[in-house]
Amino acid sequence: MHPDRMISGIDLLDDGAGGLLAHKIYLVRGASGVGKTLLGLQYLTRGLELQEPGVLITDQKPANVMAQARAIGFVIDEPIRRGQLAILNPSSRYFQLVNSPVDVVAIVQELFDYIRRIGARRLVIDPVYTLINTSYSAHFAMSIAESLMRALEDLPVTTLLIARNDQAPELNRQLEQEAFGIIDLSDERVMRLSKLCYASNESLSAHYRIASGRGLVSDPSSESASHEQPSAVYWIEGSDDDLAHALKSFCREEDIAFHNKRGEFVAILTGTDENGVRGFEMRLREMLGERFESSRHGFTMHQPGSQLALDAAETEDHAGEERGVEGARHHQLDVIGDRQLAQ
Repeated sequence: MHPDRMISGIDLLDDGAGGLLAHKIYLVRGASGVGKTLLGLQYLTRGLELQEPGVLITDQKPANVMAQARAIGFVIDEPIRRGQLAILNPSSRYFQLVNSPVDVVAIVQELFDYIRRIGARRLVIDPVYTLINTSYSAHFAMSIAESLMRALEDLPVTTLLIARNDQAPELNRQLEQEAFGIIDLSDERVMRLSKLCYASNESLSAHYRIASGRGLVSDPSSESASHEQPSAVYWIEGSDDDLAHALKSFCREEDIAFHNKRGEFVAILTGTDENGVRGFEMRLREMLGERFESSRHGFTMHQPGSQLALDAAETEDHAGEERGVEGARHHQLDVIGDRQLAQ
């Protein structure tokens, strides 16, 4: 992973854009029932796995959030008990206390003190309207939203704001303008990076499904998703089990990984651009250390509209039949896990 990026736990962001830029604000929007709340929990849970404490500000009772997390396979009870994850539910008096933008800044300062105390790295506000009263005039709500966004930018956390795209349209437009990145979830279960300041997002979209214990994951069974996304063929020389394990651990269900007759491990990474490949390579380097540096490696990119990356790779020095790509056509699974050879 690039040194200024962080792993989000969301396939399209990590493998398509190389992760999240730290200390920025991202807006997650979509209609009711598309998985926005689940995505927020997924982001926080992945942070816990990486020893990154988090804070969830929500209009739900903590007990309800914990029950929802357990239902999808996210275990957060123990991290909450240890103080690694905090669920904050503003009292009914919150909106009575917020009469001006200055009040918002003061409340965010209190939040900053809390974040610093537990060492939080991740923040989710679900929904963002928990801190913005939309019952007042649109002008008042927008001034509060602007002050909130400015104050949140100064926090030492990476923030996800959850919002419905069919609620408070003027306020949503304000949030869109202020957010560093926008993640859209549609009723057709398509995730799209509609705005991302550090990566090309023209073709970064993927159908998703909900998997127990993982949350929203890219769905390789959707044919339309595969044609919309860029992909890459990554290869590294070697044949030992450590390398096989490393490559397997960083590949997703929709990726294809295999070992060819040239003595190379190959991974076909779907739904990723060059930033995503660099993030994949960085994680390999971190796990393998000197073993990675001493191995020949490289990749080729495939863009939407051209033939499959398998065919595009045949024109490169380290691709085609010698790389065993053609043999992988019929292996829509992780063949490394079964120690099979695509030869």
